[in-house]
Amino acid sequence: MAPIYLSIPSNPESSARFYRFTVALEVALGRALQTVALWQRRRLDRELLAVMDSRMLSDIGLTRSEIDRELAKPFWRA
Repeated sequence: MAPIYLSIPSNPESSARFYRFTVALEVALGRALQTVALWQRRRLDRELLAVMDSRMLSDIGLTRSEIDRELAKPFWRA
């Protein structure tokens, strides 16, 4: 994949527009990374719940049927 080069414009109006674009891009990428991290956390939490026995589940106040419902959810759903 070829690298992407961004050149900074020389006139002030274009520079301001470029700055706003880069800030918006940074915010969007940050939110996307946070979402992926949340999805990974949900997946890991559900994997941990899946291997717990009935005693462990009762210690945290959950039942096997509640865990089964949680495990049936896709990773993007809370």
